[in-house]
Amino acid sequence: MRLAAVCDYRKNEYDSPYGTFFYRGKVRVAGVLSSEENVKGGNDMYFVGEPFRGVWVSGEKEDRRLVKMPPVSQRYPCGSRKMTIEVTHYAETLGPGTDEDGGMILQFKLLQLGPYKKCVRE
Repeated sequence: MRLAAVCDYRKNEYDSPYGTFFYRGKVRVAGVLSSEENVKGGNDMYFVGEPFRGVWVSGEKEDRRLVKMPPVSQRYPCGSRKMTIEVTHYAETLGPGTDEDGGMILQFKLLQLGPYKKCVRE
């Protein structure tokens, strides 16, 4: 993927970069998509597959429908499924260690989708 844009770029006192870096291109990735409730009561989806390790995926309704991931509820508190995707837009935010740091897959094309597995909570 190639760097397409940078927003709010600056360096801290240790010369470490801050900002959001946007990438475009095509990367085919196989991994696991997981869904669970976040601390604010919303639905989070995150993906683990090299080179993406635990990056967020947009939880928009269209994306949930595309990957057939049910919304978090009493019946489905969390779950996962294997999938292969082609990532076309990705963003990485670097900052002072806030909960906004990290990566997010912004756009992807679904290539292969495995069965949904409901997690078991104790």
